[in-house]
Parts: sequence; C-alpha cells; structure tokens
Amino acid sequence: MKTHWSAAKIVTLALIVGVLALAGLGCSKSNTGSSAGGAAGLIDADIVKLVPADTVGFLVWDTASDAYDRYRKSAWAGSGDNTFVGMLEKKMGSNDTSALNALLKAMRTAGLIPSTKDEKPQVERGVLFASMSAEKKKAGLGCYAFTNAKDLGAKISALESVLKSENIDVKRGKVAGRDGLIATLPVPVDDSFKLNTLYIVGADGKLGAATDEAAIEGLFAAPAAGAPASGLLVSPRLQRIRAAAQADNSQFGVGFLDLTALFKIAPQLAPSGPDTPKVDQIPVESVYFSQSMDESPHSVLLVATAPKSEEQQRWFGGLEGKGLGDSAAGAPGGTAALIGLDGRLLASIKSAALSEISPQEQAAFKDQLALLDQIQSFSLALVNASPSSPFPGLALSFEASNPTALFDTVKQQLGGALASSGLPLGTWSDKEIDGVKISFIQSPMVGLGVFMGVAKNRLLITSSEEGATDLIGAVKDNKKSLAAQVPAKSKELLSENKPILAAYGNFDKIAATIESVQGNLAAFTGGASGLDQEAINNMRKMGSFALGMNFQQGIFKIQSSYDKLKE
Repeated sequence: MKTHWSAAKIVTLALIVGVLALAGLGCSKSNTGSSAGGAAGLIDADIVKLVPADTVGFLVWDTASDAYDRYRKSAWAGSGDNTFVGMLEKKMGSNDTSALNALLKAMRTAGLIPSTKDEKPQVERGVLFASMSAEKKKAGLGCYAFTNAKDLGAKISALESVLKSENIDVKRGKVAGRDGLIATLPVPVDDSFKLNTLYIVGADGKLGAATDEAAIEGLFAAPAAGAPASGLLVSPRLQRIRAAAQADNSQFGVGFLDLTALFKIAPQLAPSGPDTPKVDQIPVESVYFSQSMDESPHSVLLVATAPKSEEQQRWFGGLEGKGLGDSAAGAPGGTAALIGLDGRLLASIKSAALSEISPQEQAAFKDQLALLDQIQSFSLALVNASPSSPFPGLALSFEASNPTALFDTVKQQLGGALASSGLPLGTWSDKEIDGVKISFIQSPMVGLGVFMGVAKNRLLITSSEEGATDLIGAVKDNKKSLAAQVPAKSKELLSENKPILAAYGNFDKIAATIESVQGNLAAFTGGASGLDQEAINNMRKMGSFALGMNFQQGIFKIQSSYDKLKE
C-alpha cells in the first residue's frame, strides 16, 4: 500500500532530489557563465537567467568557488556530518520510517551525496527556485545545474533505482524532448498546490529536476551567454533590495524571495478559511540573503518593508537612520556575550506595546514607560563571574539623557521588587569604586547582588563588585570597552555603523563560562554534564561573532561576521 505524502513532504522531496542528484555529479567551468563578482555577482550568473519568468524566489550557490572551499575547511563549518542532507536526517530522527528518510539513506549509501563536510562538493554552481502562476493556477519547484559528468546517464539510472526501491511510481519517458524520469508521488486529495509529479532529466551537460515539465524545457532552451535577464531578475523589488547590498567578491550563496508576488498569488492557489492570515497586511516586500567567506564567514540579510497602514508607517519611520547610542561602548572588553538595543528600537517597541493596551492600562504604566524615552542605548552583557558566586556575571548599561533620574527610579522600583521576592538579601549600602558612588545590595549566600551607579552618561548595573569595577573602567576609558577591543569588522558592525540592534559572542569565553557553571553545579547534578567537552572544544574554535542591524530607506540590513581570536 502506498503512503500518502503531505504537501510539505512533497516540497521537501522536490528540493532534495534536485540537490541530491547534483551532489554526486562532476563539474567543469565551461558552462558556468559569468563569474561571481560584486554585490550581486551570483544573481547575475547565466544559470539564474534560466529560471521561469514566474519565479518568486531562488537560491544560487557556488560550492566550487575558493570562498566556499575556505569555508568548508574552516572551523566554522563544524565537524562531522554538517551537510544539508545530514542535518535534515537528524531533524527527522533515526526512527523516521518515511520514504523520504529511506531515500536519503539509500542515496548516501550509494555515494550520491557526500557523507561529511570534508568531502569536497562536486557540483560547481546550481540554482534552486520556486515559482507561482495565477494564470496556470499552480506552483512549481525546480533545480538546475551544469555538468560535464561523463556518467550522467548512469547517475539518472541510479536515481531511478533508488526511487523505485521506495515504492515511488517512476517511468522512463520523454522530458523536454529528452530521455528522462517521471516520478508520480501520491498526495492527499485536498493538497492545494498539487506538486505530485517530478520530472528529472540529464543531457548535454545539464541536469534539471522540477515539478513542471515546462521548467525543464526552459533549462534546455538556455539563452546565450550574456543575454539580458528577464522576469524576476528585472523586477523593481529585486533591484531595490540588491542596491542596498555591499560589493562582495567572496560570495558563495545568494537567495531572494519576492514576498509581494508570493502574497498576491498564493491565496489564489490555496483555499482560504477563517484562520487564513491576511497576508496583504504584512508590511514586508522582499527578502535577500548572501553568504560569503574571506578569512572568516560573513553574511547579509536584507528585508525590504512596505508599510500598509499609518500605524506601520509610524513604526518603521521611528527606526529610520543611524542609532542614537553605542551599546558596545557600554560593555567591558572581557565581555563573553552581549545584546544591545538602541533608543530608536526601544521607542518603537514602546509604541507597538501601547497600541495593544487600553488607555487605562497605559496610564497605569505611564511612569515605567516614560523611562524608555530617556534611553539612548541599552546593553546586557555576560561578564566574568565573581569568585564567590557559582553563576556568571551580568552587566547592564543604560546610555541616557538623564542617567541620575533613571538611577533613582530604577533603584526605587528594583528595591521594591527585591523586598517582595523573599530572597535572603541585606539592605542597601553605598561605596565608592574608581571615583563612582555605587549603591549595592547583596546576598550573603550565593555571592549575587545588585551594584548600581552612574558614570558619565550611563546608568550601570552589575551582579558583583568585580563586574562593577570592570564596567566603570570601560565607561571611563573607551580603550577598555568592548567596542575598542573587538576586531575591525566586529567594531564596524557593533559600533561604527550605529546599529539599532547589536549582538556579540566570544566563543572561548562562553565555553569557559559553561565549563565553570557545569563544574560549580556538578555537586547538585551528580556530575552530569549538559554539554560534552568535545562540543565545548569545538565552540572555542569558532572565534567570535558580531551582528548589527540597521534600518535605512525602508530596508532592514542585518550583517553578521565571525572573527578568529588572537592567539
């Protein structure tokens, strides 16, 4: 008896069959088209120009590039089976008995897909795409690649055998005028997109797998090298978002999704119901992603917005421009991890929160919400623990227009919360640290406390006296701050770009923190470890990570970068 597959599984199979069939193929550079140079070099590759005109999204990759080879051999690629297929198998679980899982295992056994990231991919360049047509009333998925593999016919035959072994109906037939495979997949009768047929063909140094035979025809009716782009590639939405991408000669993957087209066509293809979301009110136009590698990996995610209401327009308008403060300058150089929010983002969060509550509730929280108006930046950092505490240290820094008034309000509210918590705490006391008056309250049992003070234009709060000393030193001397001690690329993302959201992680320090916490808690856990030592050691190899988000001209730009730690 044949098993009925869900639409999600059909989509996954269509993508996997394309990728898996490509993974075992040898390639040369003769058919790859234009080189990947500049901000959108991979988008300009000839293979992308072949995608159907009704394409709404695509992913193009170049795994034979020097950039990908550097990434594949780096610590950031991880260890063991970190291939796309391997991660999919792990997600499904070892007990998954579906035909898809069996297909993946069979292809791995047959050597059609690499077993580990140490096996160099043989496919040089490919493109995965999704299409939607209101006129044809159907959606489609496909994958293209160029290859000079001499055993292309044998690969197709092997794929045929694997599909048949999984009780999938496969027939030999003409596909786009060439010998190929036609696989029919059982689907539920209520499947909206009817992706139940998969066409696979390999000929003339080209390989294609798609749910629509017309897409295969497009592959073999390839335009000449240098032919102008059409369809999605010339859409104003793609042109708008690619203009915001920076020049990058080290890309090995680029993706784009036209959400405006998707939201317009998808409701026409799928039946709606009372729980169907109103996608026409989603204020996102398109999404672009690129992955690159030079000495270390870095990526860019762009999200182009299109406000659909005055409320959305006000919310996005409040984010426009550079950040008001510098959260990384308010953290000590020895920080293990940090998240920073700019005043613009906090104000927008406040605005969104107020729109969800009644005027009476707004009045009840008036004083607390007013605090947000004073804040130019906020950071929460994971720092060195106090020697007397088994827990990692925390440091909060509020860059504010009136930090003294903020100090008084926060101390009053925090004191009330601590008093009602029932924790074994003492009373507030004062002391001076590096010329700064500090108010503190501390637990005599676990070494945790609250240390508060004002230095320059910042309210500082830490969980230990040692943390307060480090934080005050960083605020008074910028050379001791996180912003001054991270690598140049990280400094650009965290500080110089004035992001509205920032994040940072030093994996060596995070690993040390995990080891310390696990060691301190061993007496309570019976020695059980939450993270094994090999995983901790691999974490250390990843160096440091930085992320910065900006919003300019209606586009969110989220950049991230890894860096090697100094020896």
